[in-house]
Amino acid sequence: MPVHVIDSGNLTMAEGLIVLAAAQAAHSGATEQKILDIIEKAIEKSQAYAKLDTVDYLQRSGRLSNIQHGIISLLDIKPILRMNNHLAKMDIVRTRKKAFARVVETAKQMAPNASLFGITHANVPEQVEELLKQLKDAIPNLKEPMISEVTPALGTHVGPGALCLSWLPE
Repeated sequence: MPVHVIDSGNLTMAEGLIVLAAAQAAHSGATEQKILDIIEKAIEKSQAYAKLDTVDYLQRSGRLSNIQHGIISLLDIKPILRMNNHLAKMDIVRTRKKAFARVVETAKQMAPNASLFGITHANVPEQVEELLKQLKDAIPNLKEPMISEVTPALGTHVGPGALCLSWLPE
């Protein structure tokens, strides 16, 4: 069986969505080259959008310096990370409530055009329930997303309270 090593350029559920797109193509009888093309296009299109409640774990893992951590904590900044095609960008808001509202608004924009989407969380099932409630109110024919908890390896970097949307547009 041929093996191809591929860097998805993304994280968590978004990586899984790329794999699902490839598996669907394989299941429908696509050739090896066609599957690789689908993977390449899925990598370019897949998105992950994650809000973090704390930056303590980013500091502990060496992803933030003590100075950066101090400034972010002092200003009560909540980072929102966007990953796409090997690029990471960061938005910032000032409170948990505003960060959650930004995630909800992003979900409302992307969900209607997503062929696949999912939600990953770090010990905040109540936020997932509230997000789904608001999405279903705004989008009556909403497809059910895949829902998962972060893995311990990722959890050591993002900490409790992280909430991530991942999607693959049509």
